[in-house]
Amino acid sequence: MPKCRTLKDVPEHYRSTIGKLMERGALRGESGPDPNSLEDNVLNLNETYCRIMTTLDRLEVLG
Repeated sequence: MPKCRTLKDVPEHYRSTIGKLMERGALRGESGPDPNSLEDNVLNLNETYCRIMTTLDRLEVLG
Protein backbone atom coordinates (compact mmCIF):
# COMPACT_ATOMS: atom_id res chain seq x y z
CA MET A 1 0.00 0.00 0.00
CA PRO A 2 1.47 3.39 -0.95
CA LYS A 3 2.48 5.68 1.86
CA CYS A 4 2.16 9.42 2.15
CA ARG A 5 5.64 10.49 3.17
CA THR A 6 4.81 14.12 4.00
CA LEU A 7 1.67 16.26 4.26
CA LYS A 8 2.03 17.37 0.64
CA ASP A 9 1.88 13.69 -0.41
CA VAL A 10 -1.47 13.16 1.34
CA PRO A 11 -4.30 13.20 -1.21
CA GLU A 12 -6.08 16.55 -1.20
CA HIS A 13 -9.37 15.13 0.08
CA TYR A 14 -7.63 13.93 3.27
CA ARG A 15 -5.12 16.75 3.70
CA SER A 16 -7.24 19.11 5.82
CA THR A 17 -7.96 16.40 8.39
CA ILE A 18 -4.34 15.27 8.58
CA GLY A 19 -3.25 18.92 8.81
CA LYS A 20 -5.73 19.46 11.65
CA LEU A 21 -4.32 16.48 13.55
CA MET A 22 -0.80 17.82 13.10
CA GLU A 23 -1.72 21.38 14.13
CA ARG A 24 -3.31 20.08 17.34
CA GLY A 25 -0.28 17.93 18.13
CA ALA A 26 -2.23 14.67 17.91
CA LEU A 27 -0.14 13.53 14.96
CA ARG A 28 3.57 14.14 14.79
CA GLY A 29 6.04 13.17 12.16
CA GLU A 30 8.50 10.33 12.59
CA SER A 31 11.28 12.71 11.73
CA GLY A 32 11.84 15.87 9.81
CA PRO A 33 14.20 18.79 9.45
CA ASP A 34 11.88 21.01 11.50
CA PRO A 35 9.55 19.22 13.92
CA ASN A 36 7.38 22.34 14.13
CA SER A 37 6.79 22.50 10.37
CA LEU A 38 3.72 20.78 8.99
CA GLU A 39 5.26 20.47 5.53
CA ASP A 40 8.65 18.99 6.44
CA ASN A 41 7.66 16.24 8.86
CA VAL A 42 8.06 12.66 7.65
CA LEU A 43 4.71 10.99 8.32
CA ASN A 44 4.69 7.73 6.32
CA LEU A 45 0.90 7.39 6.56
CA ASN A 46 -1.09 4.90 4.57
CA GLU A 47 -4.43 5.66 2.96
CA THR A 48 -6.36 3.53 5.44
CA TYR A 49 -5.25 5.77 8.30
CA CYS A 50 -6.16 8.87 6.31
CA ARG A 51 -9.61 7.47 5.52
CA ILE A 52 -10.32 6.52 9.12
CA MET A 53 -9.25 9.91 10.46
CA THR A 54 -11.26 11.72 7.79
CA THR A 55 -14.33 9.65 8.65
CA LEU A 56 -13.95 10.51 12.34
CA ASP A 57 -13.47 14.16 11.44
CA ARG A 58 -16.67 14.15 9.37
CA LEU A 59 -18.50 12.64 12.34
CA GLU A 60 -17.09 15.54 14.41
CA VAL A 61 -15.29 13.13 16.74
CA LEU A 62 -12.09 15.14 16.28
CA GLY A 63 -13.81 18.39 17.15
